[in-house]
Amino acid sequence: GDLTYFSPALGACGLTNSDNDAICAVAWELFDAAGPNLASGGNPNQNPLCGKWIRVTRSSEGGKGNVSVNVKVVDRCTGCKPTDLDLSLGVFGQLAEVNSGRVKGSWQWL
Repeated sequence: GDLTYFSPALGACGLTNSDNDAICAVAWELFDAAGPNLASGGNPNQNPLCGKWIRVTRSSEGGKGNVSVNVKVVDRCTGCKPTDLDLSLGVFGQLAEVNSGRVKGSWQWL
């Protein structure tokens, strides 16, 4: 899927994070299907995906070699497709040049 970055603040899981934290936002479809969310009248802070860990990998095509980083789910990405991840700026910078903005990568649940 696509890897992008965002400037985290207070996320859907109820945590406040910064650009340097190893965190991500998963696609809204995954987040909402997993459990409580605002759309269903529930508390998204109690979503079972909150706090889960993901290993995200950028292939060598990105110029930094094969690089993997573990990130924690703390937010919901409204512009992401199910295979996409929105990463903190710090994590994205470990995987690709920040000015790339959007790169291809893969991820798996840990």
